[in-house]
Formats: sequence, C-alpha cells, structure tokens
Amino acid sequence: MLACSNGCYSQDLILKADGPVPIYTTKDAALSGKASSMRSKGQQVPIRECIDIKHYQIYKVELSAGVIGYVNDGKYTIDMDEAKESMVNDKAQNKEDIK
Repeated sequence: MLACSNGCYSQDLILKADGPVPIYTTKDAALSGKASSMRSKGQQVPIRECIDIKHYQIYKVELSAGVIGYVNDGKYTIDMDEAKESMVNDKAQNKEDIK
C-alpha cells in the first residue's frame, strides 16, 4: 500500500467533491488539463493511489464499474473512508478492553 503525504494509506481515503472536479483518463492527461469527465459537489470516489509527480499530487481514483481516473485539480476534500475509520476505531477499542 502506498502512503499519502498525510500518513494515511491511499486505500483508506476518499475524495469528496466540494465543487466541480475534473477527472482525467491518464496521469499525463491530468498534467495537461484535458478532462474526460467531471464529478459534482457531493460525489465521492475512493482513492486507490497517491502519485507524486514533480510538484503535483495526483490521486488515482476508482470510478463506477471499477474504471480508473486521475484527479489533479478542482474543489475537493480528502477524508478517511468512514467505514474503514470505524473498523480502526473498533479495533483500538477492543485492544483497550483487553487490557
């Protein structure tokens, strides 16, 4: 698993659109600015990989039906996947209960 700059594993993160978010078909397209589709405010996609290219942070995301896309710009928030965050919190609580 690849850790993103904030220390979380990319499989534990989701990208939440706060406004228009262009989706690109390749990393190169994400750098050139030729979007293939958009995500609108409120839509979420899981992040599969965080890619550091020069001074860009590009997110490889999983769209519907397993299609892969790339995000480089737009209005979005990166957040923990709530289901996985809940599992982590439950495991931590179980360790405390055992002590």
